Amino acid sequence: MDVKSSFLNGDIEEEVYVEQPPGFVHEKFPNYVYKLSKALYGLKQAPRAWYEKLNGFLLSNNFSRELTYFLGLQIKQTKEGIFINQEKYTKELLKRFGMSNAKGIGTPMSSSLKLDKDEKGKTVDEKTYRGMIGSLLYLTASRPDIMFVVCLCARFQVCPKESHLIAVKRILRYLI
Repeated sequence: MDVKSSFLNGDIEEEVYVEQPPGFVHEKFPNYVYKLSKALYGLKQAPRAWYEKLNGFLLSNNFSRELTYFLGLQIKQTKEGIFINQEKYTKELLKRFGMSNAKGIGTPMSSSLKLDKDEKGKTVDEKTYRGMIGSLLYLTASRPDIMFVVCLCARFQVCPKESHLIAVKRILRYLI
């Protein structure tokens, strides 16, 4: 199943009307609107249509109704609701960046830390720093508690310094 085309072409049940886009206005009927039969990218009904199409595909191909791991997310369905976490991804992330055995910490960022360009600081490897930031950004899907500090550190991807790397490693220690 092609997820991209499923998201772009999911069937929608609601009646949704859109105005004629510039450059495609009908000469005889310029005030008419279009009634959509498929979910368009950017339409707020598109994710639900995508989920319904994906769910139908999985069920029709004898996949278990109990989805436990999907796109790096661990999913647990109970009577109380659906719970999502990324524990396995977090452990792999810590292992990849050599932080598995580091000592855990209680907060993702020190309240006294003020990150800036740090032009006099020692430059660190951009590729590694960007890899850490990208991995942490993906993790924010299930960890909103690190969103602010990860986005703060993401500002320094162009020329990261040692002080920025220390801040990112503190976030990783917080995840332990």
